[in-house]
Amino acid sequence: MNVSSIDIERYFRRLFVLPSVYRLVLLIMIPIATYFISCFMLSFYHTKYFIEGLILLIFTILSPYLIPLLWHDKKTYNPVRISMIAFLSATLFVITFLITMGKTRILGLSPSLYLQLLVVQLISGSSLVKNIILEGLSIIPSFWLTLHINAYNKLTYEFLLLLLTFSLPILAVNITLSYLRHYSSIIKMDLLALGRGFARMWLEGDSSHLEKELFKICETAEVQVHYIKFYNKGKLTGIIVVPEFHYGPFRNLGSSQFPAVLSYEIKEHFKCDGIALHGASSHERNLASSADVKKVLSSLFKALRRSNRILVRNEGIIDPVKIRGHDFEIIGIALGKIAILVVSALDKGIEDIPSEYWELAKKLGVHYGFEDVILVDAHNGLLSENIDFAELSDLISKSLRELSLKKREPVKFSMVTKRVPIKEELGIGRAGLSVIYLEGLRSKRKLVFVVVDGNNVVPEFRCRLKRFLMERFNVDLVELLTTDTHSVSGFLSSSRGYFAIGELPEHNILYEIAAQCLDQAIKSCSVSSFECNVITIKSVKIYGGLLSKMYAAVAYGYEALVKRGIPISLIFLTCIILLLSSTL
Repeated sequence: MNVSSIDIERYFRRLFVLPSVYRLVLLIMIPIATYFISCFMLSFYHTKYFIEGLILLIFTILSPYLIPLLWHDKKTYNPVRISMIAFLSATLFVITFLITMGKTRILGLSPSLYLQLLVVQLISGSSLVKNIILEGLSIIPSFWLTLHINAYNKLTYEFLLLLLTFSLPILAVNITLSYLRHYSSIIKMDLLALGRGFARMWLEGDSSHLEKELFKICETAEVQVHYIKFYNKGKLTGIIVVPEFHYGPFRNLGSSQFPAVLSYEIKEHFKCDGIALHGASSHERNLASSADVKKVLSSLFKALRRSNRILVRNEGIIDPVKIRGHDFEIIGIALGKIAILVVSALDKGIEDIPSEYWELAKKLGVHYGFEDVILVDAHNGLLSENIDFAELSDLISKSLRELSLKKREPVKFSMVTKRVPIKEELGIGRAGLSVIYLEGLRSKRKLVFVVVDGNNVVPEFRCRLKRFLMERFNVDLVELLTTDTHSVSGFLSSSRGYFAIGELPEHNILYEIAAQCLDQAIKSCSVSSFECNVITIKSVKIYGGLLSKMYAAVAYGYEALVKRGIPISLIFLTCIILLLSSTL
């Protein structure tokens, strides 16, 4: 079963997009109105079925609001979600009432209670005792009132119905969970544990439970982190970091927020601006947990505190190499013996440049006399199909060959970062916007790289921003990059789960922020020396080959729950209720 990340957004929408609480209150009126209209049409107004059904309907609607009290979790079970459960519970009850012509008695609560038990089981987990307590809060008052009002004589039979009403929802929940266990054995992943962790992350913003499960099953690997430290007269003025892992998968899970965390931590510990660029890597290279992020940062900061004078340079190649292909453009510069290749899309977007192209670039770099090559994925288009990565090998080789023939010169450098007052839900990460300004002392070439903490760019916005800055500041080259942070992904306000840079009117503020940063960078730039290095962090958990299984797990979980477990469990309950109601 093949599933893409775009398919996952579809599952998110089906399971998690909810109306507002006001709409849900109105929706709850639909099953209530349906009940009264049905009773009128069936002439139930003057029968015991009407009063009995009304009592059961009231408790069906009210019982979900007791869930936050029992589970001590008002954040997860907020009024919107509880109202949705109440609406679905009431709908199930009315459907059951109509199917059985009002003869369900207390047993009519079973489908609604099944739904409530299933929700708390999937999100929070539940014990048998808690299940019985939740059921009892609806069943016992309803049973007592209906028994009192209708004065049934067959008490033994009524108590049998009472026991069945308690046991059937629990049995139905176990049928549903058995499907999850069955599909878990197929995919060899615990769908219930992963789903529960995902639910807590999605509903509460707490990724720790899901990360704990992922940590158990993710691959252990080594990751490399490249960095460049810039100095002016011995004072550290900026740090650029390019890891060989991906900033995903979404929200605050794994390494999604790495660019923002790095920016804040460098500012705090080194008193200068720090930028994380997006190296050539894909979702297979996502870090599994925040613990892995901390491990990487700890190793990186130890290296940054050391001064490796052997690698300190003060010359580079700022007269850029520009190589264009059918789908890609590469801008190549060098700092000391380190080549930096920035890969942009032309008319199409790039999903992610596979990491093997970075490995190829390193090997070719050694051939052309470079100590290291940093391959940056600018991620500055919109997603598109039919990208031919094959031409990238040739473009990388041409770029490095031409770059190796360029003359070196002293480099003037400056870097300025500003936070952007836009929330992550609207497409801008907490690392904000940064400007890297480079100028060749002899060639007078002026290069500007604008880096936005976001994911993808609307092509027209990219062109307008580049033209705006080039005309206003008379610079030779401007390129817009994103960090490809996935902290802005996984929000359902957008059809694709995130907003690309330039997609919203709010993003127009980036023009002025970029201009402010560039103006400050030009005024503060100075001849710089720089220290380039790469470190290796061992025993880090990454998704690796597990990624395809995780996509499949989403599809299998959806299949097990929505297409198999829930329908079959409800059919089971309906058949039992129909069978018993025929004898009432």
